[in-house]
Amino acid sequence: MGNFLSDAEKTAIRETVAAAKQGIDALVEDFYTRLFELEPSLRPLFATDLGDQRKKLVSMLVSIVGLLDKPDPLLQAARALGKRHTGYGVSRDDFEPVGSALIGALASAAAEQWDYDK
Repeated sequence: MGNFLSDAEKTAIRETVAAAKQGIDALVEDFYTRLFELEPSLRPLFATDLGDQRKKLVSMLVSIVGLLDKPDPLLQAARALGKRHTGYGVSRDDFEPVGSALIGALASAAAEQWDYDK
């Protein structure tokens, strides 16, 4: 698989996540709030206490950024993540609200660096 992101896009992702890490707890809290507002039916798929889930989300974001220059391992990791989530009861349709919630939370957390709409 060739490069699927330009250098400018990779730089933007790195800068956004770096800026968001300054308030990572708020970012993660915002993500789950947005997700459950967009798709309340997803809430039962998660434990009542989201502490461990929050750590997993942060770890996943760090991993993605670390693999931006390695598209094949990034794709393999994304496929494995999708496969695991299918086992948890997540459907293909569930990924749209997850993406929307993540983009919204990142945009909010890294507002000064955010350039997604351009």
